Amino acid sequence: MKHLGMILGSWVCLASAMGCGDDATGSGGAGTGSGSTASASGSTSQTGTGSTTSTSTGSQMTLQAPVIDMIEALHGGLHVFWTNVTPDCDSVEAERRDGAAAMFQVVFSVPGTVDNEADDMANDPMTEYTYRLRCKKGADFSPYSNEMSATP
Repeated sequence: MKHLGMILGSWVCLASAMGCGDDATGSGGAGTGSGSTASASGSTSQTGTGSTTSTSTGSQMTLQAPVIDMIEALHGGLHVFWTNVTPDCDSVEAERRDGAAAMFQVVFSVPGTVDNEADDMANDPMTEYTYRLRCKKGADFSPYSNEMSATP
């Protein structure tokens, strides 16, 4: 029995060193990313699409994109409403594409506890504005949210 405990203990240590554990897909992988960094709290994070953040306790959390619920024309501009899926985002960053433009540009960034924001610069009634959001935590970003369009 003593040897079995040593073998299992070694396996647990090996599994921890390899980054095994539950991720959002349940595959036990360490997520995708471009590297690891350590913070003062001892946690590490990996960046990339669907980034996985490891906490100091060894658990992993995948940053999930907010979900845009609705865009409402308000006072000559547009007001974007969303649901935060990752509850502890540092901030939510919004990008907007104007009309048929191919490129999105950042138009606002709000604290992660906020779930709506007015965009007074989206004020041309002849232009359709398309939004997408993402959660930011430290240096990591979630994938982009669903896209939603409206005209003021």
